[in-house]
Amino acid sequence: YKRQVYYLFFAILFRIFFSTYEIPYNALGAEIATEYDERTKLRSLARVFSIAGNAVGYIMPLVVLEMFKGKEEAGWGAMGLILGVLCCISWLVSVTATGKNVLVISAVKEKKNLLKDILVNYRELLKLKAMKLLVVYKAAFTCAFSLYSVGTIYFLQYNLGLDNKYSSYVYVYTIIIFIVSTPVIEKIAILKSKAWQQMSAMGVCGVAGILIYLFAADSFIGCAVYIGIFAIVQTGFWQVSNSIFYDIVEVDEYVNMKRREGDIMSVVSVLGTLITAIMVWALSLIHI
Repeated sequence: YKRQVYYLFFAILFRIFFSTYEIPYNALGAEIATEYDERTKLRSLARVFSIAGNAVGYIMPLVVLEMFKGKEEAGWGAMGLILGVLCCISWLVSVTATGKNVLVISAVKEKKNLLKDILVNYRELLKLKAMKLLVVYKAAFTCAFSLYSVGTIYFLQYNLGLDNKYSSYVYVYTIIIFIVSTPVIEKIAILKSKAWQQMSAMGVCGVAGILIYLFAADSFIGCAVYIGIFAIVQTGFWQVSNSIFYDIVEVDEYVNMKRREGDIMSVVSVLGTLITAIMVWALSLIHI
């Protein structure tokens, strides 16, 4: 019971602090890139560095736990220290590199009622049809990604009987697919459109998932194929989705005569996370 409370407390704390980084970071892209295809190129470049982070986050914990076999608590402690140091270094480098180029606007009006202002902005943004669709889009993928992440580890360890060493191999395979598919996804999104790339990739993955479930449910090859296809969908979402959210800035500016990059990313993050939590909870009840 104490461990569950401990985990829940730090999970909530992590989400709070992560949001203070994620929302401004995502909103910044809309201010840097104002042209339709330029946004895709910007997010593709950001995805390259994100893949490097994925390599550390996916592979290193399994390697470290393997080194601390029988001492799982010490292994996770070492992993937490490694990630903390790496994150601190990367953030300091980012701040140092961009600090001199930050534009300070002194004429920003002070908000008299911050909570009311947030609620008004949320209401106005959610009246936009495109905004509603993108919230559902974010929530649906995040839900699928959460279930995939948990289900993959469970399947590898308990259905196929593979230990952490083999799981790390699978993640190396995933990272390789990320690297190979990232430039291809950028080209497709520019040539065919971002929406076409996302719908096509997710549609193919859905059909493949059904076929694998029907004909290769307990197969290592079937699992590898599905992981590969979902890796393409996954890297495509993280690469293209924020670029799509940036396009809402122009819709909001046209309809409401306002630029609210931060509020747009906040709505997507808050409601997307909330809907995902409800969907995952509901699915867990069905499983029970």
